[in-house]
Amino acid sequence: MNLLDPTFFTGGVVDLATKDVTLQAHLLLLCYHSAFFANAVDGSWTKSVEGSCIKSGSRLITLKDADPQTFSQLLSWMYTGKISLRTEKNRRLELCRLWIMADKYQVSTI
Repeated sequence: MNLLDPTFFTGGVVDLATKDVTLQAHLLLLCYHSAFFANAVDGSWTKSVEGSCIKSGSRLITLKDADPQTFSQLLSWMYTGKISLRTEKNRRLELCRLWIMADKYQVSTI
């Protein structure tokens, strides 16, 4: 994957609604890193899995039980390839939450 390739970002941007925050991400980036998102948007673009809802005709993906801060960290990793933790104090807890979320959304390379 070459993030400098301008054709990489031609798939558009989707809104990701978590509990409290709506984030935005490039659809191709999500699909590249996550089998969950790749499978969800393949075909009908309608899916409801474990608290997540993807509706056809919309660019909104609702992640009902996703912690906004942890999902933001996962997105940051997708864009940069680096894990940035908020604090050193809760490092293990943050890493565990990030790993669990990556597993849930089938991100295998984190």
